[in-house]
Amino acid sequence: MVKQKKISRASSVFGENKAQAESFFSASALRNEQRAQAEAVFRLMIDSVVGLAILLIIVGLINYFNAQIIAQSKNDFITVVKSSVSASNGSVITSSGDLTFARGFGVDGLDAQNWTQISEKCFHFVSSASEGSIKIIDDTKAEFTQTLSIKVYSKCVPDQSCNPYDPENSCCMQCTISFGKKLE
Repeated sequence: MVKQKKISRASSVFGENKAQAESFFSASALRNEQRAQAEAVFRLMIDSVVGLAILLIIVGLINYFNAQIIAQSKNDFITVVKSSVSASNGSVITSSGDLTFARGFGVDGLDAQNWTQISEKCFHFVSSASEGSIKIIDDTKAEFTQTLSIKVYSKCVPDQSCNPYDPENSCCMQCTISFGKKLE
């Protein structure tokens, strides 16, 4: 009888544990656990999409403001050239600060002619920047091979020996536009 009591008592203990195990691993408990895991994955996915959207907005703003800086620099450059032509007394006109030019930007005498109505032959370009960042071609064209912020100087002086009717010597004003190299 003692042995049977022990067995029945053991089975009742194991029975309780079995009941607890069944309630712990019941179908509803497993569904709740799976639902919680699914919700966590879904929240992570939503957080990732929101983070990506914020990153794209920030990158877009940076690109927008860089484009605005480059556009303003081009306008300031045109103003410096026009101001030196208007002064035409040999004074050096300097940009108020460094101007930023994008890689691939190019300017030549024809551009300056369009801005000032002076022959393209009257404009010369010089640079103090390293050979790799600005290419000066035949003293008549400047090309930027990389994005660069640089100070711009421009100086126009009258040429008394000019003959407006002679195509070889028709520049009555000689203008020098310098990128980074201070003019005197």
